[in-house]
Amino acid sequence: MSDKPDLAEIEGFDKAKLKKTETKEKNPLPTKEMNTKIKVPEDAEELVGKAVEHLFEKEDGEKNEWRGMVLSRAPIMTNWYYITYEKDPVLYMYQLWDDYEDGDLRILPEAVGHQSGKL
Repeated sequence: MSDKPDLAEIEGFDKAKLKKTETKEKNPLPTKEMNTKIKVPEDAEELVGKAVEHLFEKEDGEKNEWRGMVLSRAPIMTNWYYITYEKDPVLYMYQLWDDYEDGDLRILPEAVGHQSGKL
């Protein structure tokens, strides 16, 4: 089998027979301007490096509390944060300010002698 394509079929193609269509992108990628409009409460402190309690609602409506550490902001989607949890030390990515506004994220006070970056 040859790595070169068979151009015989392509040579007979008449692009003039194609119908003209207009397309519109349904879910455009965020622009730089959209990314700078982060929904951060005015009285809220920066989340990176903070220990947090994050509430997740289960199927039965009960809320589970997860303690975690906010590691950094996502490079392009700046309203998204990388976070890891004590119960499941995997890297997750969430829009934490949405949960903060809903009361499902609480920033834990720093303990005396607390080493930044460790839970």
